[in-house]
Amino acid sequence: MTGALVIAIAGSGSAGTAAKPDERAAESSRTALVAGSRVPVGRACSSARRAVRYYQDRVRYWAQKKGTRPATHLSPSGRSCPRYLARVLRDKAAARRRAYLRWYRYHWRWDLWLPSKWYRIARCETGVRWDWNSGAYQGAFGFAVSSWDAFRLPGYPSEAYLATPRQQYEVALAIWRRYGYSGWGCRNA
Repeated sequence: MTGALVIAIAGSGSAGTAAKPDERAAESSRTALVAGSRVPVGRACSSARRAVRYYQDRVRYWAQKKGTRPATHLSPSGRSCPRYLARVLRDKAAARRRAYLRWYRYHWRWDLWLPSKWYRIARCETGVRWDWNSGAYQGAFGFAVSSWDAFRLPGYPSEAYLATPRQQYEVALAIWRRYGYSGWGCRNA
């Protein structure tokens, strides 16, 4: 029974060459399965290390675009191959990108959520310039500096022209709730 097993293993070699089981184990330990084909471990690990560097950069990029910092900096340790770390960072980078796109849509895609009355007021006041700063009036809705300071929410920028369109709209709504449209020269727009 043992002899048949040895023949079967020896017969499974390529092109009629019979490799010893110890040689096969050594060969398979020097290669890794990458994308369905065997690649030398050194090359597989170097591409995994490149992937780690790339995805670390992508995590930082999406965090910085949103104005935040990445929470942690993961790096490969020792001599182990960082394939798992590359997958984790790939998933983190994808999550950061999705979070940024949600944030961007909520704060900056004003054309999707700004009511037409407020668009007309912003167009009349400043030409829908969210970064408008004339010194006395700021932002797309032409906030007086004192109005912005009185109605801005905690965590909002100290100047209206530095705020996102969503933040400016929310402050404009707070003013409107208290005074109606009388706070704007273009109230009839």
